Amino acid sequence: MGKEMFEAIPPSETTQPRPVTDRGHLGRISRSFRAMVAALVLSSALPMPARTENEVPSAPSSVITMEDDASSDMDMQADADEEEDDSPATVTAEDEVPSTITPQGKLFIAGGGVLSPKLRKEFIKLGGGKKARVVIIPTANDHADDLTLRHTFVWEEFNDNVEKVDFFHTRDRDVANDETETAILDDATAVWFPGGKQLDLAAAYVKTRTLEKIAAVLQRGGVVGGTSAGAAVVSGVMIGGSYDHDPDQPIISEGFNFLPRIVVDQHFLIRERQRRLENAINEHPDHFGLGIDEGTAIIITGNEAVVMGKSTVTIVQSDGGVIVLGNNRRVKLSDYRPQVILAP
Repeated sequence: MGKEMFEAIPPSETTQPRPVTDRGHLGRISRSFRAMVAALVLSSALPMPARTENEVPSAPSSVITMEDDASSDMDMQADADEEEDDSPATVTAEDEVPSTITPQGKLFIAGGGVLSPKLRKEFIKLGGGKKARVVIIPTANDHADDLTLRHTFVWEEFNDNVEKVDFFHTRDRDVANDETETAILDDATAVWFPGGKQLDLAAAYVKTRTLEKIAAVLQRGGVVGGTSAGAAVVSGVMIGGSYDHDPDQPIISEGFNFLPRIVVDQHFLIRERQRRLENAINEHPDHFGLGIDEGTAIIITGNEAVVMGKSTVTIVQSDGGVIVLGNNRRVKLSDYRPQVILAP
């Protein structure tokens, strides 16, 4: 290929951020990228772990914790007799903003496609196992209003393996803000968003009592997860879709912001979305991207993340760096956040 365009991290190496040598051309290698990642997965022969997608207002301040640490200066190591440095301070995004809105809860973010029984069981385990109280929110799906199809959103693995499974769904923001209507979320330990249209999820729930209560599940140590659209919506800067005339140009909208300064894309390799995610990061260089392929999930607790599934999660950095993570890879999200330049 000439210049190296990405680095695949074999399972035996410690995962660290690795920049590529040719910045700004990631999208031109979609097919090669996909083929090479496929080769990585096959050649690694990685086993499954033993354990068991209408612009809206910004998410509520009670849900999002943004810690503006403008007073946090790095030690510039200036000599005492040198003139004071008036240049802007540089801090890491880890100092300025948390990886998730709470260190206690877990985010289970899947890239769409078929999720294996092991992945489903892992979600149940994170929600409390036999004591899990699951709420399914199918609003992204076109069939969510059809009560006769509710059963299609219930995994076989839920049967006899959780305490209960309930549904919450509305497209009416008054309902989404009603204390009584949203009470079903009050004791939930697990919330699941099936696939569909992430813009529908955002239009219904951003800046509502419903979203506050979903955030409270995380604050109680529970799990919030989703696949496809249900994965994309966890971002604050959310990829809501693509333009018909240019599928590589993302439509940016507002999501739930459970992952500050991280943009999630899904069906990543199978739908060749490398360029789309890169373009989103180019528009928001203080973010980095997580491209999650089908049949794969990344599970995030605070700053820690682990990949599970048959394919990969790709980290796309604003400096052009690309890191491909295979099954069972563990990383710290703060390692991949760009530095933020603060005004003096």
